[in-house]
Amino acid sequence: MNAILSWAKSNLVIVILMAVAIVALPVGWFFSSGMNKNLRESRTNQVQGAKSQLDNVSQVEYSDINDGFGGQPVSLSSAPHDQLTQVFAQRRQQQEQEIRKVVEAVQVIGHESRDMLVDGLFPKAPEDVTQRNSLLNQMVKELEWRGANDRTSAYGRLLSMVRAGTPPDGAMLGERLNDLKATETTRIQQSGNQLTPDDEDAIADKLIGVRLGQYKLRADELSTYMQQDAFLYTNDARVPPFAPNTYGRIPKYEECFVWQYDYWILRDVLRAVVKANSNENGEPTSVPDSTVKRITRVLQNRSDYLTLIEKAEADKANGQAGSMMEITFGLESEQLEPDYTESVSGRVLSNGLYETRLVDITVIASFAKLPKLFEAINTTGIMSIVGMQMEAVDIEKDLNQGFYYGDEYVVQVELNIEVVYQRSWFSQYIPDSIKEVIGMPVEKPEENFEDIG
Repeated sequence: MNAILSWAKSNLVIVILMAVAIVALPVGWFFSSGMNKNLRESRTNQVQGAKSQLDNVSQVEYSDINDGFGGQPVSLSSAPHDQLTQVFAQRRQQQEQEIRKVVEAVQVIGHESRDMLVDGLFPKAPEDVTQRNSLLNQMVKELEWRGANDRTSAYGRLLSMVRAGTPPDGAMLGERLNDLKATETTRIQQSGNQLTPDDEDAIADKLIGVRLGQYKLRADELSTYMQQDAFLYTNDARVPPFAPNTYGRIPKYEECFVWQYDYWILRDVLRAVVKANSNENGEPTSVPDSTVKRITRVLQNRSDYLTLIEKAEADKANGQAGSMMEITFGLESEQLEPDYTESVSGRVLSNGLYETRLVDITVIASFAKLPKLFEAINTTGIMSIVGMQMEAVDIEKDLNQGFYYGDEYVVQVELNIEVVYQRSWFSQYIPDSIKEVIGMPVEKPEENFEDIG
């Protein structure tokens, strides 16, 4: 033992180093274990984060286009896949082509000529009062009804467009039949015979045949029946068509524009009738072969323009700001969300892109050809049928009045039509005074600056 202590004392440095080494082994193991745990957790978190990022990158959102035609866009979250990418790319390309066709069709409609009833009146009337009043009075003359055979006034031209007219004149036909009856009676009596019941029946049958023949001849000359009283607007006597020389005052400028606008609406609705009453070659049909055999009523709702102007004038007189229609004007590419609370079509009635006018038309039509009428309406301008009522027709009563419809079964149909007019189609004709009350931008004239250079 003494020998060991003596050696330890003489080799103290070695002994100390051995002790340190022995103690360091468990201490090092303890601290290294803790460090390894922290390192493992850190590395695990890094790997999981990287994996999450890779998972997110590997999920691709596939979707087609919300075309605005009522359908819901298809969307899918999936890992990148060549076939899925190709399918959705083709679908989007197809939708873009369909949308482009619709846009082009709307542009074609917008570029169609909109005949002006009076040239030089819109969008800015002459400043000279005499010239201005002359054009305003001319508008009234254009909208006067000049008789059953009128084809020169605005409404007369519409009747001419649809090849419409009235049955044979009852008084004139009655005189002709009376003359024929007298002639036949005289012929029998001059032969020395008394007029028998059989003779009277034969004369009556001949008169019926002649009368029906005249009805058929007239029906062959027309595509549809339509009379002056079919054009209705409201019960207001100040709206067209006017009886000649009855208006009695110079109309307001804005009032004349509303009449012009109404004329465009009526013309477009009747253009659909022309299409329905055409054969496969685009040629007009006669009444017996027509889809629409008679138009008994055309009623359109009153434009908001005059109401807004009247309210703005009243507000101005009371020291208030002029009223404006609550609409927002934006880009024509703006998509409007459907609103089925206003219309079954989902169209928003008041907006900055288009105006919606409602027209009720009552017709007597071939029941079998009603789909052709519906198709004609849906493919003329931008119109939709939003309501319909149907009832039977007293054919015998109508025939006694001269209306010959042919051999087809006919029904009376009342159609509620929604007519859409994009504002850009006719904004160049709208007077500034109307633009102001509907909140439409008014182009201000450029100021002339004197060149001082």
